[in-house]
Amino acid sequence: MIIPNVEGAISFLITNLEWRTI
Repeated sequence: MIIPNVEGAISFLITNLEWRTI
């Protein structure tokens, strides 16, 4: 992670949570 993007981090967390749900 060179440049921390809030939107990117949130999107990544949401995607990770969705995958864990499956």
